[in-house]
Amino acid sequence: MKYVRRIVYCLLLTAAANALPLVWLLYAEWSVSGAGWLFLPLAAAFLWVNLWPIPKSGPTKRIQRLAEGCELLWLFFVTATATVLLQLLWLAVHPPGAPRSGGSPTGMWWI
Repeated sequence: MKYVRRIVYCLLLTAAANALPLVWLLYAEWSVSGAGWLFLPLAAAFLWVNLWPIPKSGPTKRIQRLAEGCELLWLFFVTATATVLLQLLWLAVHPPGAPRSGGSPTGMWWI
């Protein structure tokens, strides 16, 4: 169950980190309504994961908190790696300045 929770947390954090490209891919333009339904749940999930990481046990409360911080570092490592790979894939598929229906994705690269 711990590994399933880790995978779900990694997917949520990766989606939260890549929310702007997700809106761009889903709508092909900036949409406030599209951004709202995607950003608010992902922001809530981001806060949930960071405030209540996977519980760890330890001999003292301090060691337990350190172990939970270590878990957050591992989640960051996996999420950062996935984000870099997704952004490189995004760059390969839609290079900056390439024309696209609904506008140019150049603005996305500045953000």
